[in-house]
Amino acid sequence: MSTLDWHSKRDGFDHRRVPKMVRDLWGGDVDTLQLVGQAYNIVYRFEANGEGFYLRIGHVVLHPLNKVRHVLHFLRFLASHDVPVSRPVPSVNGRYLETFDDGYYA
Repeated sequence: MSTLDWHSKRDGFDHRRVPKMVRDLWGGDVDTLQLVGQAYNIVYRFEANGEGFYLRIGHVVLHPLNKVRHVLHFLRFLASHDVPVSRPVPSVNGRYLETFDDGYYA
């Protein structure tokens, strides 16, 4: 995969879908939603129940899902051993990785 493939997918992402994702999948307050960056991943920050969270959005052209799952598993392991990392948080569905029909994931 070339960098241009990812840039094309990243730039084609419909950001209007993010408030619904944050509200429905993570119980987030959409009034606190803000785009943090979109260089390597698309990253948003939001709050839910007074706590801050970061939502990382990628696409399978950047990383295959099996690689993303391995990274999440490792981050969960590190967080469980008090290593200062961004602890993965499951969606309201209990999943650490939400996937969408168009190849994007969060």
